[in-house]
Amino acid sequence: MTRLLYPLPMSPFLGLIAMVLLAATIGTWVILNADREERINEALRGETNAIAETLHHDLILRTRATKRMAGRLQRSANLPYADGFVQDAVSYITDMPGFWALSVFDDDFVARRVVPNTNTSALGRNIAEVSEDRRLALEAARDTRQTTMTNPVELVGGDGVGFLIFTPIFQHDEFSGILATVFRVNTWLDQFISDQTPVISAPDYTKITLNGVVLFEGESFGKVTAPALKSDPNTIFDQTFEVFTKRHPEFDALHDTKRPEIMTGFVAVLSLLILALVGNGLRLQQARSTANQNRQALQQANAALVTEVDVRQMAETKAKKADEAKSRFLAVMSHEIRTPLNAIMGMFELIERADVPDRQKRQAQSGHRAANRLFGELTKVLDVSRLDAGSLTIHKTTVDTQAVFDEWVTQLTAAIASSEKPIEIVTTLDPDVPRSLDIDFDRTTQILNNLIDNAVKFTETGQIGLRICLGDHGETIKVSVSDTGCGIASCDVAATFTRFYQLESAVKRSHQGSGLGLSICKDLAELMGGTIKVTSEVGKSSTFTLTLPLGTDATSPQAHSQNAG
Repeated sequence: MTRLLYPLPMSPFLGLIAMVLLAATIGTWVILNADREERINEALRGETNAIAETLHHDLILRTRATKRMAGRLQRSANLPYADGFVQDAVSYITDMPGFWALSVFDDDFVARRVVPNTNTSALGRNIAEVSEDRRLALEAARDTRQTTMTNPVELVGGDGVGFLIFTPIFQHDEFSGILATVFRVNTWLDQFISDQTPVISAPDYTKITLNGVVLFEGESFGKVTAPALKSDPNTIFDQTFEVFTKRHPEFDALHDTKRPEIMTGFVAVLSLLILALVGNGLRLQQARSTANQNRQALQQANAALVTEVDVRQMAETKAKKADEAKSRFLAVMSHEIRTPLNAIMGMFELIERADVPDRQKRQAQSGHRAANRLFGELTKVLDVSRLDAGSLTIHKTTVDTQAVFDEWVTQLTAAIASSEKPIEIVTTLDPDVPRSLDIDFDRTTQILNNLIDNAVKFTETGQIGLRICLGDHGETIKVSVSDTGCGIASCDVAATFTRFYQLESAVKRSHQGSGLGLSICKDLAELMGGTIKVTSEVGKSSTFTLTLPLGTDATSPQAHSQNAG
């Protein structure tokens, strides 16, 4: 293979310089990468503290809300049933997700009022007897007259992990009861890790603790081996609240400036330039020698390429001759087979008309149908060979639109009658179609016959429609054949007009064919300067539309009769 890159000629002096420059490049990356790691860690530490402060501030706001409610209860003459308590409690629970329930306990720590009122199991319960942690916090609130908070506890009723805040109520300097606020951890934290309020930017890499007990831990936190960064401790009611985070790819990508790589790349490029300058003289000498070798290799490659081109041209010529021979063979064989086949078909007709038993007549009819099908397929093969050879020509004539339409309707009627299927005929000749058309009548009829045969073949019940109308703002004539047959899947529509295409369905397998009909229709339509397209829906309908140029000899439109069967 031709060598296009030349190595630097090495010498002891050049090798020493290369080692020094390599060490400088690696040292640059190491120093800058360490600085980058420290910057990213510092940014993550700041985000961790911000999360902890946000959660701490939110708890303080919620505590203030409960203190306001406790003050309202304190001023009430009827403690458990203070006016507005339920309304305020419902508002707090609705507006501040995380409030799981609010309860009023009397001076014996027995629940007298709960919100929501569905929490009936809490009514009449002495909360001090539920757990030691609750009892200690209740007594501390009563004795110190200060709001207290429990450690993380399992909530009553299977509602998960939470914690309770107790605010004492004193009336006339006498202890009257406790306002208990229940926080459900999952509900409280959902608002901080949801898509609507993403305070925690990467919850999968975050852990939150209260007094060392885990309140929340993301799925990826324990899986990542990187060390966790801890927030500064936040204290509320003698409880320590901490947030732990770990670095994750999104955070690194956001704070990575690529400075180490950029500077290292700059140093590497500079090192390469120095090496290139030092070794320039030696390299030039070696380049001259290599250039001569490359020139010889290029000459050899050019000679091989010329030879390959000649071989391919010869192969293409042979292939073209073989294709022409194939087309001639198909044309001759189709013609030679159709000649005796005409005689066979004639004999079957004579037998059908003769005075013979019904059994022989049915056999003759079956043979006649088979011969007709074979004759049609041979005709298609002959048309294909003519199309490939370019020997099939178009002969346009001026035809009467109404007469042509009537003939096509007659052919459709005969095809349906022969099939003995309960199919309705719907035909339409739009009144704005010119009364005469400049078309190749034979080839157009050949296309229509194929479309009609297919429509009858694949339609068991329903209707088949034939319509002639103008298209493309009056510049083309459109002839469409629609049916209510099995339809064609959207994935098969593109291959419908491909030669030898067979629809893979039970309906198609029950009607054998070569798969040449629609491809011939497409080639004939294009030969006449038109197109043929299909729109279909599986199990409901198909519509084939032939579009042809209107022609300059078309006369002005006149009213046509419309046939419907």
